[in-house]
Amino acid sequence: MESGVWKFKPLVKGDMISDPIQDEFFKTGFTKSIPDALVRETIQNSLDAHNGLKEKPVIVRFFLSAKINAQETSGFDEFFNNIWQHIYAENSGLLNPSDISSGIQYLVIEDFTTKGLEGDPNKAFPADNDWDENFFYFWRNYGRSGKSEKDRGRWGLGKTVFSAVSQIGTFFGLTIRNSDNRNLLMGQAVLKTHSIDGTYYAPYGYYGIFGSDSEEEYFARPLEETAVLDRFATTFGLMRNTDPGLSIVIPYPDPDITTAKLCEAAIQQFFYPIMARDLMIGIFHDQKPLALAYDSIKEILSSDQIVFSNDSDENLTKDNFIRLIEFTEWILKLKPEEFVILKEPGDPSRAPKWTDDLFDMEQLKSLCTRFDSGEPLAFCVPIKVHKKGQKNEISWFKVFLQRDELLKKPQSYFIREGITIPGIASFRERRIRGIVVIDKQPLTTMLGDAENPAHTEWHKDSSKFKNRYEHGPSCLKFVKDSMREIVWRLTKPAESVDLELLSDIFYIEIPKEQKSEPAKIKKKTGEPDSEDSSEEVEYPESTPRPVTISRVKNGVSIYNTTLTEKVPKTVRAEFAYNVRKGNPFKKYSPIDFSLDSEPIEIENESAVIISTSRNILEFMIEKPDFVVTVQGFDENRDLVVKLKYKEESA
Repeated sequence: MESGVWKFKPLVKGDMISDPIQDEFFKTGFTKSIPDALVRETIQNSLDAHNGLKEKPVIVRFFLSAKINAQETSGFDEFFNNIWQHIYAENSGLLNPSDISSGIQYLVIEDFTTKGLEGDPNKAFPADNDWDENFFYFWRNYGRSGKSEKDRGRWGLGKTVFSAVSQIGTFFGLTIRNSDNRNLLMGQAVLKTHSIDGTYYAPYGYYGIFGSDSEEEYFARPLEETAVLDRFATTFGLMRNTDPGLSIVIPYPDPDITTAKLCEAAIQQFFYPIMARDLMIGIFHDQKPLALAYDSIKEILSSDQIVFSNDSDENLTKDNFIRLIEFTEWILKLKPEEFVILKEPGDPSRAPKWTDDLFDMEQLKSLCTRFDSGEPLAFCVPIKVHKKGQKNEISWFKVFLQRDELLKKPQSYFIREGITIPGIASFRERRIRGIVVIDKQPLTTMLGDAENPAHTEWHKDSSKFKNRYEHGPSCLKFVKDSMREIVWRLTKPAESVDLELLSDIFYIEIPKEQKSEPAKIKKKTGEPDSEDSSEEVEYPESTPRPVTISRVKNGVSIYNTTLTEKVPKTVRAEFAYNVRKGNPFKKYSPIDFSLDSEPIEIENESAVIISTSRNILEFMIEKPDFVVTVQGFDENRDLVVKLKYKEESA
């Protein structure tokens, strides 16, 4: 009878000493907590593994066991054979490793209506386009992925979260494959490089079957014997019988993982695919089920079964979330003719930009009235996607907006193929709810390429994105700014522009050669003559400013909205925080910020930075569709910006 053991490969002279750091991707940034990261990565992987039967949603089950006392743990012993000496090694990297003698708790995560880990379980090395070798990429790779560009995840780091949430850095995986119904069991431990009795071991260990010769001695193969797999399923309370999919068992889960936090994370991050009937989530504790489905989520929110931790978000209340669910219901019932279709770009060779030309201005007037009354609106937005070496394509994304007077802060969500991307700033206007849904190729691929490993942000410098798309950074900015730009047009005055609207955020000093003369109005009958006794004064023609500015999160973007060929050659921008009295630029202090130091970040496209000194930025414009974005300012202080430029054609 085959018996599984744990093995770590001894290091030999010349081996690189390298400790894993992948779990840091899921402990920092916009991933709020360990439960949040666990739910995000688990469900994303399960959605990617859907078996293709559209009539069946993906089902994901979380089961957190009660603490099992030491007297009842004998059945667990065979699955921890030979691992404890590595767990308790002084330099294993585990701060407080648990002891099986004190009892055990475990977390089970199972998915159904999925394919399981397909591919050759004996495969040792990768090959090009191994899209169907999921077993190999799941167990034998970090930082590499067999997922295609159309999958939600592609960094090959998502599974890191399983070992990261275990207090002993360990997890098991039992899979039943859709293609051949094979049952395969393996385990993995991720520690640090550690030593036992003077022998150093690699940080990665495996549970499985090992060969006897030198080539196979440390190559783990999965267990397949039915008796062993049945004992494993019984010991850890698996529900999987013959259904294809993957069951993960995490022993000694982080104490922060509770059923309440798992439920909260699942609702917040995956409410959209749940409401779209693409996903069902079951959360169990001591066999008490809580089923999150499209027809139960509002009832659960209305009950006392979950409590939101809203310390950092005033909007995170049950009532607000119920209205968000109702908004999502409205979105999913929309018919194509109910969308406002924005115009396709006239010149697809240009970088995408938000201009009034995208809108039917007559239609916009009625939209403003409808929006102000609280009516939800839906927009379909075209965008050019041009991957280098491929044809230029027009893709689409959808923007949904609604005024909600009960919201204390703006509420916005960016959702790519069911995954909520939480680290993207949008509009600042209170009492407005918005959702951007990206579910069409090739835009989903482009934005997936721009995501960080934790799928919480889009970055123009991502290695899978940078320099791979024509006007790539502008496309990212166009999608990120979509809600803000549409909200601005829906809420701005219809007949005139309030020049003081943003005076407390920033202002622009127009160079002398661009300033217009004071407006003179037509004299009314009966008014006394002025020094200029003419009945009507000709107005000087106003020249559109070739450089404008708009706010973004913690900063501003400087760009050309007219898209004319005549633009300045150089621009000088001076920054300062506003003050109650006096000139803010004269009262600038390097203590406030310095443009050439963190946290200030400067991004530029079709422009060359000439210099950054203290609070002054100078840049040269290469093309009319330039964009320079400066971010990192204190969001609690009002920023003022003064622009000057030389009127030379670029």
